[in-house]
Amino acid sequence: MAFQKANLSRLVKFNSDASCALVNIYEDEVKKEIAENNKNYCYRTFSPSSFRCERVQWFRLRGVEPETPSRPDLSLNFTAKLGTACHEIIQMRLIKALGADWIAVPDYLKEHPIPYEYELSHDDNDIRPGGDFETRITISDPPIRLSCDGILRILGEYYLLEIKSSELKSFDKLTEPKPQHVEQAKTYGVLLGLHKVLFMYIDRQFGGIKVFEMSITEHDRRYVLSKMDRVMRAVETNVAPSPLQTRHIECSPNTCPYYKKCLEWG
Repeated sequence: MAFQKANLSRLVKFNSDASCALVNIYEDEVKKEIAENNKNYCYRTFSPSSFRCERVQWFRLRGVEPETPSRPDLSLNFTAKLGTACHEIIQMRLIKALGADWIAVPDYLKEHPIPYEYELSHDDNDIRPGGDFETRITISDPPIRLSCDGILRILGEYYLLEIKSSELKSFDKLTEPKPQHVEQAKTYGVLLGLHKVLFMYIDRQFGGIKVFEMSITEHDRRYVLSKMDRVMRAVETNVAPSPLQTRHIECSPNTCPYYKKCLEWG
């Protein structure tokens, strides 16, 4: 059996009582933040970010509480924070560069009404003027919450902006939008009446970007609405839809809040 030399620089996190105390103070605060976020988890609505999986939507609409991880993933929490920061950097620059061609969501919906009752809101902690960075749209029927990164006017056309941050290795391989992001964008576009999408991917390490365009067709509209109807009927009959195959990245204990419950249903 071959033995590998331990990388002590990665194992050592402190070198005194005070430094140990600081590590514990910081990590305990992150764990509290994760627990608070889990407590405020929004369900009983469709989730566009996991729209590919009908089983997840079914759990959410039935009001099943998500699983609380026994050991909070601090690195995943940090990655999410970096993703939020990347979103804000891009949005701030585009608002400045586009001027009137950055379309505020309320303005767009006034000029292009949608056939759903909805409410608009912004992050209560966002102190930036105008609330331009991200708008939450809550639709009552079908029950869903959308967080719109932005609406742009480019070359005279309206586009839904979808910002996605990525690690460098995954970013370098990108030649088109990721399938799970396509599903999410279709859901947004169908419900908001937008027919074109621009995906802007940003490398979290060096800030490089790639942009891909996608059109939303009538077939996509029928697909999204029929899928929602199918899941809502499954909720009424208490018949669980089929889960995703385990090869999908969304189907893992680190990414799915219903992973264990899903295994119990088979």
